[in-house]
Amino acid sequence: MRTSNRLSSFFTIARFGPDSFVVLGGLALASFVLYEYGFIFPAVMSACVLAIIFLVESAEMIRLGTYKPRQILGSRCLVIKRVGGRADRGIVKVYGEANGELNPELWSAESDSVIEEGTIAVVRGMRSIILIVEGF
Repeated sequence: MRTSNRLSSFFTIARFGPDSFVVLGGLALASFVLYEYGFIFPAVMSACVLAIIFLVESAEMIRLGTYKPRQILGSRCLVIKRVGGRADRGIVKVYGEANGELNPELWSAESDSVIEEGTIAVVRGMRSIILIVEGF
């Protein structure tokens, strides 16, 4: 029973999705057909690619845990692309809560006033996925 649970958790949709099974199955079929028709070198290369993809997929780490929501409202952000009011959206990066470093994701931003690139701003609200920012 334990082996069955390990195998079922190993071949999860997160690790081996339908696209992985299609690619791995196609490579296995190609290797077999090429070998049967006497194309040894392409068959071996196809089998090597199959093994590499399988190993990479197998080594993928899946961590279970709970998501800790970030507090974006009130956070500082760096203006990457000029925010020119509601009609002219800009782009910002939000600073992290714990470490104070810039998070890598980019956010669209609007403001009632013009905020130039390189300026620190504060997130005052959100409208869907658009941040409403004010100059700091």
